[in-house]
Amino acid sequence: MNPTPRPIKQPETRNPELEEFFRTISEQGSLGLLALGATGLIAWRKKRDAIRQSRSAAEETVAQEVRELG
Repeated sequence: MNPTPRPIKQPETRNPELEEFFRTISEQGSLGLLALGATGLIAWRKKRDAIRQSRSAAEETVAQEVRELG
């Protein structure tokens, strides 16, 4: 019997230093995120997915402009 998977909670922080750290997360991640454990992993995945979505949207915009030109 497989248990129902629980949704992943996004990290919540009221610490300004941690909030700044989460804003500076790169797509590649860091050892600092690994040291934070699950919270760091969740934060990295969220940032990675946001970067990928942004990149995909930008690529679609460029593709649309190319189609319009020619």
